[in-house]
Amino acid sequence: MRPNGPKLYATCAALALAALAPVLWPGHVLVYDMVFTPEQPLNAAAFGLGDALPRAVPVDAVVALLTQVVPGQVVQKIALLAIVFAGALGAGLLVPTDRTGARIVAAVAYSWNAYVAERLFIGHWTLLLGYAALPWVAMAGLRMRAGEPRAWTRLVLACLPAVLSAPGGILALGTALATAGRRGVGKVLAIGVVLNAPWWVPSLLHNGLSDPAGVEAFSARGRTGAVRC
Repeated sequence: MRPNGPKLYATCAALALAALAPVLWPGHVLVYDMVFTPEQPLNAAAFGLGDALPRAVPVDAVVALLTQVVPGQVVQKIALLAIVFAGALGAGLLVPTDRTGARIVAAVAYSWNAYVAERLFIGHWTLLLGYAALPWVAMAGLRMRAGEPRAWTRLVLACLPAVLSAPGGILALGTALATAGRRGVGKVLAIGVVLNAPWWVPSLLHNGLSDPAGVEAFSARGRTGAVRC
């Protein structure tokens, strides 16, 4: 990857601050699936080893560990800023050009679009962390394809935010396989299996439903009554 001037970094920082300015004030932001507390409990359930289905592993354990050191609202704000800033910067650096303008266009288009906005409104911040990590995963995969030394280390580091959730981990693995080339398939698969173990191992160990009533509550059913458009 070619070096780039400070304009791209400044643009990504300004974009993150502008997009998230309303939620950077002191306090917790509670939006649907995005719920942070001052100190999240660190227990067996956080590692997917409780009675409930391991739906939020390993992110619950990571957040619980972090909130033992810093307040939950700080963890939340850092995560949200990282989604926009890191995603934009990674997309900009991934573009194979020396033109700063083209890099900035890619950065803005990747980090602030309808998909990102919708996921933020729903509160899918862990999925967006994986989305933000994909350009970095792709760059690490291309380094592996080129045979650069210690490229696998960059790949591991790039995948860490993505493997906080199962969808993110799978997307990162697919991106790495697509960019690393045939010679790197074995190493990429090994890295993917190990890094994703925190969610697939508890899933294999759990053999029941957290609440059978949930199947009935969320099952498909026909609508009744008129629908207004």
